[in-house]
Amino acid sequence: MSKKRGWLTGALSLILSIAGLVFLFSRLDIEAVRDALRTVDYGYFLLSLLIATLVQFFFPWRWRVLLNYRVSLWHSSTACFAGDFVNALTPLRMGEIVRATLIRRSEGISLSEALSTIVLAQLLDLLALVAVGVLLLLVAPLPEALVQAGAVIGVLSLIGLAVLMVAAYRTEQIHARIEPLLSRLAGEQRGGRVLRLIRGALDGLQTLRSPLQLLYAAGISLGLWLIIAFSGWVLLRGMMPNPGLELGLAVSFAGGIGRLLPALPGSIGTLDFAVMFSLTTLGVPDEVAIAFVLLLRLRYVLHTAITGSVALVSEGMNLHRLRQLVNEPTP
Repeated sequence: MSKKRGWLTGALSLILSIAGLVFLFSRLDIEAVRDALRTVDYGYFLLSLLIATLVQFFFPWRWRVLLNYRVSLWHSSTACFAGDFVNALTPLRMGEIVRATLIRRSEGISLSEALSTIVLAQLLDLLALVAVGVLLLLVAPLPEALVQAGAVIGVLSLIGLAVLMVAAYRTEQIHARIEPLLSRLAGEQRGGRVLRLIRGALDGLQTLRSPLQLLYAAGISLGLWLIIAFSGWVLLRGMMPNPGLELGLAVSFAGGIGRLLPALPGSIGTLDFAVMFSLTTLGVPDEVAIAFVLLLRLRYVLHTAITGSVALVSEGMNLHRLRQLVNEPTP
């Protein structure tokens, strides 16, 4: 069943990515885009690249908070950067498995606990993106479809966070109830393994029992997406005169949603469609929006290669070992 579900998820991701690319190429005027790229001030591109590279350190900083400071910032950084590198090469965000596996190897955090904190971080990202969307709504008129999509994402994220909070506060009760059930259904040995996985996942949610720590992690999430919005605005500043701040917010909001969707390597298609659609909706010409997407993709490749290379060297890994982690993650 899990294999079938994986195929269905992969097929849906492929369809979404291809649809995004079809939309992008349907609006492509090669000559106009070439002219737009010729007029770019690449000094702003380099500044945007620097900001985008530095903001990547916010993700491991937040992950360390969610893991209750039981890991070093260095190891959380190398694991995150290696995971991002794998996400750029493989579909369905398989880099998250690599990230959890590496932090298990370096810091002894169980795989299920690491993965549950990654899920929690993604929920915080969604809530932060909703906050960015609200700011965008305050400064620019948006299509009703985008407003409704943002509202749905916000509601679903809050529901997901509430479910995880209940699980965090009722860890012992959940453990006591499922232990005899698993023993009956799967046997003592196999049930014990499943129980340890569930217990590890519940342990990864314990940050939710500390309101101040949760607010701190949420604040980091909002801050990093606002800085990403600023980096997008800086890139646009090199492409058009006096772009409004709402364009940076739109890039952050749409790009964040496209990035979190499971898709082809590097969120190809979904991210590109989301960013272009948000910019053209706010009046940016098609050729400028497409040129921006191309530069954004180049920026992503560069900062992922920079941080990923440092991570691989630090972890003493090569591409062959990374492929092993993707195909045979440590249980």
